[in-house]
Parts: sequence; structure tokens; C-alpha cells
Amino acid sequence: MKGSFRWTWRGALAIGGAYALLQHGRLLGRLGYLRLPRWADDGHADYVARDIDLAQALQGLKSGAPELDPARSGLYVRYHLMVAYLINRKHIEPRALLAHPGERDAIERELAAMSSW
Repeated sequence: MKGSFRWTWRGALAIGGAYALLQHGRLLGRLGYLRLPRWADDGHADYVARDIDLAQALQGLKSGAPELDPARSGLYVRYHLMVAYLINRKHIEPRALLAHPGERDAIERELAAMSSW
């Protein structure tokens, strides 16, 4: 099977997702992890796994860009932006964010009210 394994970005994200799943499970416990909203889980994993242009993502959120709709795009840019906002702008520690992520609608309203990143 020499040469049959190729590293892809999809594979890297899958590994990152598996790592995040293990970390979230350790931090929150099994029941806590099951209660974690999808936006917080996937957003934190994406936040840890890659860098995005947060100013561009914010403008996309405001304009209704398709890549900011996880159901249509399969991307977690919207969730990543929400987590980045809480960690970078509101200075919430990741552990605290995962334990008490807050209300998705309220966070999205706060983001929509921002003039720029």
C-alpha cells in the first residue's frame, strides 16, 4: 500500500474535529457534551483548526452570504465567527464558552450590530 495514503484538507479537518470532540468531552463530560449546542461545538472546532478573515465573515453574515449558512454550504464559518467574537471580543475563556455558550440568537444580533471587525 505504499503511496496510497494522501493527506487532504478534509482529512486534516476530520482529525481536528476528532481532537476537538475528545477535548470537549474531557472538559464537559459526556452529558455536558451532549447538551452543547452545535454552533458552539462546531464553531470552536473550526476556530481551533483554521484561520479565517473575520472581517470578511462578519460582512458575509450581514449580507446573507451563502457560505455563512451552514445548512446550505456545509461550512462552519458562521459558527466560527460566533466563537471568535466571544473569545476575541468579549474575552470569554474557551472553557467557559463551552460550559455556558450563551444564546445563539443574541450572539448573532450582537454581531449584526457591529460596524466592523
